[in-house]
Amino acid sequence: MKRFLMLSALLSLGLILGACGQSSSTEADHKNKAEETKTDQKAKKEQKAKEDQNDQKTYKIGEKATSDGQTVTVSKVNKVNSGKYFATDGQTKGSSLKHDEQLVVVDITQENGSKEQVAVNPLNYELKDSDDKVHKIVASTVTLKTQFEPVDLAAGKKNSGQIAFVTKKNEKDLTLIFHPNFFTKEHPLYFNLSK
Repeated sequence: MKRFLMLSALLSLGLILGACGQSSSTEADHKNKAEETKTDQKAKKEQKAKEDQNDQKTYKIGEKATSDGQTVTVSKVNKVNSGKYFATDGQTKGSSLKHDEQLVVVDITQENGSKEQVAVNPLNYELKDSDDKVHKIVASTVTLKTQFEPVDLAAGKKNSGQIAFVTKKNEKDLTLIFHPNFFTKEHPLYFNLSK
């Protein structure tokens, strides 16, 4: 009987010690996983910071910039103080420029550097002024014959033309924004239009 009690006591002690050892290894596993999660979060933050820096890159007139296989070049910017325009939002009727407005006409070329055909659209462009107000593209009598047309652009092909925006007269600090696609994960391109 003593042997049976001794054997039971040793077996119980072994189970208790085994469970305690298992508990501490589980705690260590949790601690390691927490450290890995912190490391992953730090890496993700660093990656996001890198992407944000890329987002802030602003190109100059004449420089080529590429995003999502699309290369955009702004070759020229003109500011016009007269003309008629139609907003592309479908809500605004035709208007003549007011005395405190100007038409900003931007000459652009978009190249399809991808291996697939892409839909190219002037609505993928916006203009931001010094007050961070975003201006949508307008159709203008000034760019009637030279406007940048929406097309399905084959791989390796280019589309060139002019896009126009209405801003405050004498606005100088302008940034053209190109969104490669409304659904893409690539970052937009920024072009400083100041001369």
